[in-house]
Amino acid sequence: MKSLSPETGGPSVGMLMSYNNRMEEQAIHFLHKMNYSFTKAKFYLLFPTLMHWNEYSADSPLEISEKEMEEKINFYITQMQETKTSQHEKWRNELQELLNSRVLLSRLSAFIEQGKSLGFKNEIPDFLKEMLSKTAAFSKEIKQKLHQKTTMEKLEDLRRQSEEYKIISNEMLELNESIERSRKWLENMNKLGSGPYNLRELEILINDYKNVPLEHEDYHKYKKILDESRDFLDKLPNFAKLNKTRHHSTYEKIPIDTARQYAEKMAKLNVKCEEVTLFPSFPKNFSSKPFSRL
Repeated sequence: MKSLSPETGGPSVGMLMSYNNRMEEQAIHFLHKMNYSFTKAKFYLLFPTLMHWNEYSADSPLEISEKEMEEKINFYITQMQETKTSQHEKWRNELQELLNSRVLLSRLSAFIEQGKSLGFKNEIPDFLKEMLSKTAAFSKEIKQKLHQKTTMEKLEDLRRQSEEYKIISNEMLELNESIERSRKWLENMNKLGSGPYNLRELEILINDYKNVPLEHEDYHKYKKILDESRDFLDKLPNFAKLNKTRHHSTYEKIPIDTARQYAEKMAKLNVKCEEVTLFPSFPKNFSSKPFSRL
């Protein structure tokens, strides 16, 4: 049964030592098989097929001198170095091409990770490290400002500053989206005109204001109209409600003076909604008797 470390659940020190001992024994055995020639050992580790060929083809073994082995070993190492150098140069050239124009941080990060997987962990140029550092600092500033209310002019100025950076961060993309939402909000606000205001459109405008970083003085005006309208409509009698019997229908009634007060309040609020539409109208010189829609 394998012994596991009680602390980590992994192999114990004893298991690791036993494994190392077996590896050393196999290495010594292999070196003995190569007549203790390090050149032969390196050669057949790099080209194991040739060793197996000689073992199973006794009739026509391949004769290779140690000098030839040394030459092939050096050639192989040189090729490996050239391959890595070629990959390195290709990676750096592609990195430079990426930075010739503005690039998304997500794409650049993926490219850097690709370089690390090729062994270029310490090959990120200093100028790129500086660019990443400045982008991160400015992105933090954007994030802070997007959590505050500000003017459209300041938002546009912040976007112009972001366009000077070669690396496009997620915060910069969020800034662009926030500006577009703010513009849309302004368009919807301007469509309201001078009234009468559709109550549903007012509700949408006020709710959407929570999702934009925009500060606009007219918001408070429309918020006040909406709040006063809701409060008033909650107190308004329901003239659409009928008390039906088998033979006739009756309507809810209020004094005409009260009806006039409601009508004046509606006119002052200057809003449109179903409750206002259903409220009865009457002539100015109408009698002060109990009033209904019929």
